[in-house]
Amino acid sequence: NAYGFNIFIDLLDYKFNPRKGFLLNLEGKAGLKRISGFKNDDKIIVPISKTNNITSSLYVPETSMIYEGKILIEGYIPIWEVISLKLANSSGFKANDYLLDNDLYRLGGFRLLRGFDQQSVFTTNYSVFTMELRLLFEENSFFNIFTDQSILKKSTITEIEINSSSAYGAGINFQAKPGIFSISYALGKFNDTKINFSSAKIHFGFINLF
Repeated sequence: NAYGFNIFIDLLDYKFNPRKGFLLNLEGKAGLKRISGFKNDDKIIVPISKTNNITSSLYVPETSMIYEGKILIEGYIPIWEVISLKLANSSGFKANDYLLDNDLYRLGGFRLLRGFDQQSVFTTNYSVFTMELRLLFEENSFFNIFTDQSILKKSTITEIEINSSSAYGAGINFQAKPGIFSISYALGKFNDTKINFSSAKIHFGFINLF
């Protein structure tokens, strides 16, 4: 069971292709995390590594409290009649002493953290800052150039890792009969790697207009 809250404020001038306005989406929840497996003295045995037929394990409680929070902030600033600047931040956290990889956020891809493979980045805490310049040429269509900068932390029962990433790219949204198609080309790198054009990603998205 989990209990939470959500605050949503939408002051955009147009939902699908805003030129100006502000959006806030804040949510938080708390609940019980349950781990299943073999028990020993009311603790769950969690295997963490195996070397030369020797398995290392941790004893963790079957249930523990977990806290989660997310925030999305978007601001659109009109620069000219058909040019708008988007500034945004998307952040999230999970707090629990017994997190496993399957409990983590998975970032990467068209929705969040462009320039990386879909859901390839596992993280406990993240904060992604976006700056995007848009050239609007139809009601639901625009060209854009963008950069995504992030701070990432992975914290599980077996490891703690802090990293950051940068991504740069361009894309287009265009309306067709079924809805709005999105195509983005992005180059992404972590703080300990270099930009490699051979690893650039092309992301596709689609919004169905009812």
